[in-house]
Amino acid sequence: MDKRQSLLEEIGKTNDINLPNLIAEIYEMYTKETNNFLKKWQKGCIINAITAYYAGLNSPPFFRLCRTNLELALELEENISKDPKYLPLLNKYDGISEDILNDTIQQLGSQ
Repeated sequence: MDKRQSLLEEIGKTNDINLPNLIAEIYEMYTKETNNFLKKWQKGCIINAITAYYAGLNSPPFFRLCRTNLELALELEENISKDPKYLPLLNKYDGISEDILNDTIQQLGSQ
């Protein structure tokens, strides 16, 4: 079983408190991604997962949204729509620097 498939299975099994560990593992895969399209896709999904995780601390149903975004981050390229109306969404998170994203991941891990 490959790492992607293993993480997909783990997302469904892990309890909410361990979601930061999964976010960190998926972030690690993101840092090694060479496909620009997938890298932008994954960055957006990871940022959305982090946002949902923090919301989940106050409202547990948001943990489900966090899981969904983690699953989306692991999606294969051929399963992601290339419809031009969706492509601007890939650039939505360009303003968030890699340093800020990395620092946020580090903060999640220290909680």
